[in-house]
Amino acid sequence: QSGKLIEYREGTVSFMDTDDGAFHKGVALADWSNKIYVLDSVGNQIWKYSYKGTRDKFGEAEGYKADDTDLSTAEDFAIDANVYSLDTSGDVTKFYAGSKVPFFINNAPFNMFKDPSQIFTTEKLDEIYVLDSQEARVLVFRKDAKTGNIDYITQYYFEDVGEIRDIYVDPDSKKLFALSASKIYEVDL
Repeated sequence: QSGKLIEYREGTVSFMDTDDGAFHKGVALADWSNKIYVLDSVGNQIWKYSYKGTRDKFGEAEGYKADDTDLSTAEDFAIDANVYSLDTSGDVTKFYAGSKVPFFINNAPFNMFKDPSQIFTTEKLDEIYVLDSQEARVLVFRKDAKTGNIDYITQYYFEDVGEIRDIYVDPDSKKLFALSASKIYEVDL
C-alpha cells in the first residue's frame, strides 16, 4: 500500500524503481511476461509496468483498464492473457485488452461465497480458483474455451483449520497449497 515493490534476487532484497519514482498503491499484484500489474481499487484502475532490463527498472505506469468498469470494491485479480478481477461480493469480472468482456459463471453453487478474498489462475491452468477465506474453502471453476465463460466444478473444504489466508496452485505438480495462520496445507488436484 506504500507504493514500494520489493525484489529478492540472488540473496539480496532491494526496492524496485519506476520511471515514475514509485509504484501506484494497490491491494494486489500480478505478473505477466515482462510486466507487473497493480490493482488499485481506490484509484479504480489496474496499473501496468513494463520491465526495462537494460536499465534494471520499470517504466512509467500505464492504465490497463480502458473502460468505465468499477473496480472500487475489487479484492484481487489474476491473469492468464485475460484479466479476472474479484470483488468483495464475489463477482468476477473478465477483461481482455483493457476492456470488460461478457462473462458468466455457469452452474454456480447455491452458497457461492461468504468472504471471497483471492482469485488464482495462470495460462497453464484450465481452471480458476477462488478462495472463500472465512469458510476455509476453495471453489474451482473450469474455463470454457468455446464460450469464454467458466463452469463451477468442485470445491475443497479445509475442516477445522480456521481462516485460509492465501492459495497457490502449481500447474506442473497438480497441487493446491493453502496458507492458514500457522500451517501450509497441500492438496493433490
